[in-house]
Amino acid sequence: MKLIALRFQGVGPYKGEYAIDFAALTRSHMFLIDGETGAGKTTLLDCVTFALYGSISGNTEGKSGVGDRNRLRSRFLDGQDVETYVELIFEEGGHYYAVRRTPAYEKPKARGEGMTSKNATGKMMRVADGAETGFAMPVAQAGEGDATDIGGTANVGGSNGAARYFDFLDEPDHAFAITSRAGEVAVEVERLLGLDRGQFSKTIMLAQGQFAQFLRMSPEDRTDLVKELFGAEEYEAIQNELDARRKRFGSAVDEQRATLEEHVRTARENAQRIMERLESDAAEPDRQQDDSEAASFRTEPTGAEISDTDSEESDAAGAHDEAWRWGLDKSGTLDEPARSETEIVEQLETTLRDVESNARRLLSQTESRVGQADERLAAARRRNEAACGLRESYEDMQDARTRVDELESRRRDIETVRQQVAQARQAAPIVAKHAESAALRAKLDDCLSQIADNADALADFEPKEELRKRHAEAVAAAAGGDAARKALQIADAHARTLAQAKEARECLEAARHKAERCEKAKLEAAAACEALPSSESVEAQLEELAGRLGARGQREAELERAKGVLVHARTAETLAGQVADAEAEYAAAQQARSSAEADADHAEETLRLAGAARYAEDLVEGAACPVCGSVEHPHPASRPDGALDEKTVKALRKLATERMEDESNAKSKLETLRVKAEAERAQADGADVASAEERMRLARHAMDELDELAERQTALKAQQKRIADAVEASAKAGEALTTAIAEREIAAKQAADADSAAKGITAESIAGERGAAERQLKQAHERALEAETLTRRISEREELEQKDVSLKATREALTEQHQTVQRAVARLLEDSDFADYEAAETAALDDAEIMRLESQVDTFGKNRAAADADMSRTRELLTERLDACRRLFAPASGEPLDSRKPSETREPLDSQVPQGCRDSLNSQDRKDSRDSQNPQDWNAISRQAAQLLESIDFAALDAAQSAASQSRDDAISAQQTARDLDTNRREIAKRLTKAAETWRTGMADFAPVRTMALLATAGKDSPSAQKVSLVTFAVTERFRDVLDRANELLKDIHGGVYELRLGTHEGRSGGKTGLPIAVFDRRTERSTEPSTLSGGETFFVSLALALALADVIQAENGGISMETLFIDEGFGSLSDEYLDDVMDVLDGIARTRDIGIISHVGQLKERVHARVSVARVSENGESRLTVTA
Repeated sequence: MKLIALRFQGVGPYKGEYAIDFAALTRSHMFLIDGETGAGKTTLLDCVTFALYGSISGNTEGKSGVGDRNRLRSRFLDGQDVETYVELIFEEGGHYYAVRRTPAYEKPKARGEGMTSKNATGKMMRVADGAETGFAMPVAQAGEGDATDIGGTANVGGSNGAARYFDFLDEPDHAFAITSRAGEVAVEVERLLGLDRGQFSKTIMLAQGQFAQFLRMSPEDRTDLVKELFGAEEYEAIQNELDARRKRFGSAVDEQRATLEEHVRTARENAQRIMERLESDAAEPDRQQDDSEAASFRTEPTGAEISDTDSEESDAAGAHDEAWRWGLDKSGTLDEPARSETEIVEQLETTLRDVESNARRLLSQTESRVGQADERLAAARRRNEAACGLRESYEDMQDARTRVDELESRRRDIETVRQQVAQARQAAPIVAKHAESAALRAKLDDCLSQIADNADALADFEPKEELRKRHAEAVAAAAGGDAARKALQIADAHARTLAQAKEARECLEAARHKAERCEKAKLEAAAACEALPSSESVEAQLEELAGRLGARGQREAELERAKGVLVHARTAETLAGQVADAEAEYAAAQQARSSAEADADHAEETLRLAGAARYAEDLVEGAACPVCGSVEHPHPASRPDGALDEKTVKALRKLATERMEDESNAKSKLETLRVKAEAERAQADGADVASAEERMRLARHAMDELDELAERQTALKAQQKRIADAVEASAKAGEALTTAIAEREIAAKQAADADSAAKGITAESIAGERGAAERQLKQAHERALEAETLTRRISEREELEQKDVSLKATREALTEQHQTVQRAVARLLEDSDFADYEAAETAALDDAEIMRLESQVDTFGKNRAAADADMSRTRELLTERLDACRRLFAPASGEPLDSRKPSETREPLDSQVPQGCRDSLNSQDRKDSRDSQNPQDWNAISRQAAQLLESIDFAALDAAQSAASQSRDDAISAQQTARDLDTNRREIAKRLTKAAETWRTGMADFAPVRTMALLATAGKDSPSAQKVSLVTFAVTERFRDVLDRANELLKDIHGGVYELRLGTHEGRSGGKTGLPIAVFDRRTERSTEPSTLSGGETFFVSLALALALADVIQAENGGISMETLFIDEGFGSLSDEYLDDVMDVLDGIARTRDIGIISHVGQLKERVHARVSVARVSENGESRLTVTA
């Protein structure tokens, strides 16, 4: 990624619009961003980061929040409707991109008072393919020519400035939008660069102080930081996920195992019950099956068999074999790991097939038993039902005979009813015509009465001509009402005119009072304004205070710096005491080491002499010495006094070694404390505690003065508001007075006009006019009422006359109808069997009674037909059932039915035939249904049925049927039990098979997860001998890459004398997971701690480590090349010699990438000509920048 141009407005300390042409600025590959502290150097980096990711460089989490808004929106734009924006153009992958963002901030409302919120916006564009060549040309030519100013003024423009890039993009078809949503810009940038917000900041911005701290921190803290830099949380997440999966899979497998064992226990119980039912059914008498046959199909031993076996069959091996048939061990759990999952599942499948065979055999046995019981029950039920049916048919035939006799006894009564109905039907029209004649006579009488009443009513009215004359006179008199109403309206108009004149005079008086009040209010407001100071003087004081308060940020920074200096001074003072103690410890350690070495040397010499004396004691005169071979021994060695043994000598040598290590540790501790004390003194600017406290006091005093100024500023703002309120009140009072005077003049004119209109009109004149009009209106109303009354009487008289004509016509018509009906009644009597009307009236019945009597006749006929049909049906049914019983019972009795004695018959033939049947044999109405039936047959059938019924034992039949039914119920119950057992077996087998397969699959899935998790977590059961966790391995290997890259850079720094190496405990054994750094010095061929390096050496190593980290982070995230690198380093703490060395190193690095140095050191201007200079206009004013190539 290469930066091309940056343009912004209203950001941080910058109020105006500025631009930087990075393409021209980086032609020499190194540029300087210089300026005083707080002027806005880091703000330029904030602009780049905000444009890309929507948050500023100091926001470590990359979240857009209040801190971003407060740092981005310039305080110099408070209360102004001026946009804050940042625009950035960069190149990546051969394409050019542009981003424009605005932060969220408050701005004045367009209408009214107050502020409104402006939401953050963002847009990302790419230069179109056809326009890239045209855009690349000015980028390549950037910085050429004589012009040194390449942007950065408040008025950006011109063909040679950074504005040319932005102007090019504004042309039509030169760029297209990738996204126009603020939230999506960062997503697109991250996708394009392969770097998130934190990685981008660590890649292009290096703060040397932070990486020096990284160099000196503890190995464990360094490990945590490397995890964060390289995203090791992914490895940690993988490690945790593997362990979580191991636990989750393990729990699942445990549950699956428990479920499978529970299903096995249920299946064994089911198999035992099936075997018990098989043995029980085999013992049934009707089954006649041999016990050996049942035993041949048995797969489960019964409880009795188990209890009856001898002791040899119940030993441990036998119990284990029995449990293994169900895949279990003798403890009742799955036989693993002794057997594999596949062996256990296959054994269970074999056992389930054996149980299925037993279940099928049990079902077959119970089904055969139910079939036999069904046949026995059916035979018993047929005999019982046949006997009961015969008895029922015999009784039904007797009942049918009885019903026929009863109906025959009612025949004469029914005939009488038929005759009565016929006479009533004949009398009905005669009675109806007579009733019609009576009704007409009543109507005629009523009509004659109405004619008489109407004539009386006409007599009460005046003659028609007289009524019409009086009506015309009343109408003429009522016509005067219109004139009276007009006179009344005129009187009302005069009254309104008089009231308006009075109201106008009252309005005039009110307007005069209002004008007086407004004039008084204006004088009071003017006096209040004169009592307050001028707004210009207050504004001047506020501006002065604002300028002085503008230094708050600087004063706060000074206070924080003073606090830091004090902390470092106190720490340095504490460390000075610790250095003195460490020096004493080091001197003591030196003394102890020297003493221990002397003791060990003396002991070794003594031991050596003691060894020679031991050989001398064994010498024999004339015998060869085993050491020198001489046979003469003139001066044999003697054993010294107090000689020590070899074990004691080794202990003294070990003690001397320990004292040497103690001395080395004490020296290392002393050097570390000295370095720390020196660093703290440097951080404290060389100040002691007293001077640091004084500096702290002065800084706090300056802040207290600013607080007093802030309180004064608040009071002045309140006074400024009171002045504005008074001025506004005075203006409003003047406006109100002007309005009141205008209203008073209008009221005076309206009052004069009203008085002129009411001239000559008084309340008395209005009352006279209204009284005369009201009297005239009353008289007209009375005559109008009289006219209405006369109109109504004329109309009523005409209606009575019309009614008289109509009634007379009705009278003539009714007279004719009455005579016609009387003649019809006489004719009907002549044609009937009645002597006179009274006889017909006596025979007449109402319709309901006629229908009731006819219903009796119909019911009798239907009942008789039904009785005859029932007699025929019962005879046929009795014959059928008698034949059936003969087939069922005759063979069993062994005696013909006709062999019974005559005395055993119930009754003679004649008595068996009902009387009604004998009487109806020759009846005409039953001839069609009785000709084919013989009463002799009826009697024979009845006698035979009675004889058979007497021979049947119904109680014995019921008992036999009950016994057969009970036997069948027992067989069905056994069959249902067998089915239930088989259903349970199938369900249990299904669940057991599924559970077994689930368990086997779960175990197969669990094995690799368990192995991977144990490897990743480096637990005690890990199959790896080294036992290194995944996170430790990943972090260590990534850090090795960093050190390798840093060492490549160190080859070109300070003669390549330094090399970074991992310490002795590298985290590979799992004992320690820290990342210790050792600095190897090639000059001395020794490794030392980073804390022993000098300030310049620390900078070399830290810079190499920082650059290596940036390179590895880029490689880890897709290899995106960041061609611009910013180094924010405190160069002011370096001497001139070290500064030259540092710049030489940076010159070498600048051969491969552009470097921007952020510093306020003046010497750098001589080395770096291309620079961005930042300066404040005044002490508390806005900042401006200039760019020079």
